[in-house]
Amino acid sequence: MLRKSTMVLSLVAAAAVAAAYAAGGPSAAGGAIVRGVGPAPGSADRTPGSGTRRLEAEWLTYKQPAFGYEIEYPSDWQVVEAAPKKSNKAQWAGNVLLGNEVQKTTFLETNHGIWQAEFQVSVEADTEGLGLEEWLRRNEPRDVTGGSLVQDRTDVTVDGRPAVRLSVFGFDREVVLIVLRHEKRIFRFDFSGRNPNDPEAAVHSAVFARMLGSFRLTD
Repeated sequence: MLRKSTMVLSLVAAAAVAAAYAAGGPSAAGGAIVRGVGPAPGSADRTPGSGTRRLEAEWLTYKQPAFGYEIEYPSDWQVVEAAPKKSNKAQWAGNVLLGNEVQKTTFLETNHGIWQAEFQVSVEADTEGLGLEEWLRRNEPRDVTGGSLVQDRTDVTVDGRPAVRLSVFGFDREVVLIVLRHEKRIFRFDFSGRNPNDPEAAVHSAVFARMLGSFRLTD
């Protein structure tokens, strides 16, 4: 991801993740999940053996009032909330808060084939009042030699607010990183972009687009 812990950019879960939270109940870190019905993009039936499945029509809304946001996600995906790191043992980045992160939620596809889709929202406190541009400058993704991994930058909007979309070289695929600053907080969205390894890349891209479009700031 975008900071010294660049390795977080690799969003493939290599370790077991926490069990799915019950729909409609509170999550471990204070987030809440409520039901909402709507057609998922790319949810048309696929022929058997095509390598794609029918995505559930029902979506849920994940609400995080403590950090002022909500977002929709497919109801059959897992929700994993990160906790403070308590040891020096290697752990999957989705399970622990890293650097200046104060909250992080990862949404994981559970019914997947070769490639597991993953969408992550993280929140950092902008305690120094850096502003978006200075934060991006300080946290630009770089390789071990110090070279920039950013391939392209685009100005976008999230929930009607200015944000920046970075196309990051992820070695075997494009990693999309979108950064938004609001009320002394930095909101980051990480997910796969162009991905030749994923036979369901088009379906996953549609899901990611809907998730990002559903994001709302609530404070």
